[in-house]
Amino acid sequence: MTTLDDKILGLKTQNYVSSSESEGEDEDDKIMDDEDPRNDNIDLSDVAAPSDFRLEVPKTGPKGVIQDYRRYKQLETEQRKEKEKEIRALAQKFSVSCQSSLDDEREKELLKELELDTDEFIQQYHLQRLLQLKEEQERRLQLNSPKFGKVISLQNKDQFLDAVDKENPNVIVVVHLYSEDLQSCRAMNGCLQCLAQQYSLVKFCKIIARETGISRNFTKEGLPALLVYKGGQTIGNFVKLEDTFGQDFFASDVESFLIENDILTEELECQLTASVTAKKEDDSDSDLDID
Repeated sequence: MTTLDDKILGLKTQNYVSSSESEGEDEDDKIMDDEDPRNDNIDLSDVAAPSDFRLEVPKTGPKGVIQDYRRYKQLETEQRKEKEKEIRALAQKFSVSCQSSLDDEREKELLKELELDTDEFIQQYHLQRLLQLKEEQERRLQLNSPKFGKVISLQNKDQFLDAVDKENPNVIVVVHLYSEDLQSCRAMNGCLQCLAQQYSLVKFCKIIARETGISRNFTKEGLPALLVYKGGQTIGNFVKLEDTFGQDFFASDVESFLIENDILTEELECQLTASVTAKKEDDSDSDLDID
């Protein structure tokens, strides 16, 4: 039975021997080994030590434990730093990739917005340019259009046809069929004289109804009458206007009537002022060029 003291001091039968006994046994073993020829070629590495002669591994002391712990913590710190470095590298790579992707999307959106803005700008420019060209064309037409400023008296049917068919197609021609015996016709002639001065781009004419070859019944029942033409085509036919205005009326009444029926427009009145102004500007420019 092995006691606690035996475990601490070691059993003699296992691994404890005295110094004197050990020395004697060592010498005897050496002599026997030298004399035994079988020991010459024996590989000691192949010989297993008996279990009774296995020594226990020495335990590490406090200083060794501390050094091992420090080494462990150092390795742990190095591994943590290396891992953090890898994580930062991956995060940076992911961030750059995401940022690059976001930049690409933003760039595409900006390009689309730029295309839309460009298209809208081009459309606005084209529209503005068309309006400018239209204004320039109207201005040239106004400068080239004849100015009347008075009521033209037509004497016969041929003059009536020429006044309508041979006129500039952009000019509005208003012809008054009248009778000298009717008060309402005399009032209409006076009103048209005022309007002719106000709308000088409109050609106002008058002719006695019977000179046109119209029927006697129309002469009695249909006067005063206003016939309106543009480009040789009838755009207005107003008869028996005495029922509308009575026998005595003013130029403003006739003007309002023609505006309501889309014969006269405010543009025609403005065009007169604009054409006169443009003519004056052209004259002043030419004077400056001469100087």
